[in-house]
Amino acid sequence: MIKRSYSWVREPVDIRDIKFSSAIDAKKLSFKFSQRVNNPRIWDQGASSSCVAHAVNRLLAHKLIVTGALNLDKSNRDEGTLSRAMTYYLARWLGGNTRYDDGCYIRDGMKSLKNWGACSEKTLSYKPEDFTESPSWYCYWKTLGKIINYRKLEISVNQIKQVIAENGCVVGGFYV
Repeated sequence: MIKRSYSWVREPVDIRDIKFSSAIDAKKLSFKFSQRVNNPRIWDQGASSSCVAHAVNRLLAHKLIVTGALNLDKSNRDEGTLSRAMTYYLARWLGGNTRYDDGCYIRDGMKSLKNWGACSEKTLSYKPEDFTESPSWYCYWKTLGKIINYRKLEISVNQIKQVIAENGCVVGGFYV
């Protein structure tokens, strides 16, 4: 078994974060809910600290599937893979560090998808050892979609339930 060490970076508080709010009463919501139907296969980040890029790209892939912008069936589930290399590089660029594989903030991953989106894995494939390579102009031209907005959650089961009830997605981090 390979022992891996990942860099989890706790986000500092940013007063510019827009906080999530909902009119839905979380106490009336069920705990049983799944958004796994027709999602792309699970992605392996390998020995890289690119977990944020994997998570936020998964969020965008889900949104593209829900809106019909990306159609998946059993024969093309891998085509829902967005370029993790592009998102990981741009999130680290926003954080001021593209030279090292030190991870990034969820906020920067979300900002990269809002500002530039992500191209397909076919356009820029993910190779953990190539983390310093900048996306080409072609990657920006071939983006499959962007996120429109994102909100900061409190660490609360009720807020997570409210987001899911509104057909949203949640990205969170934890120490491994």
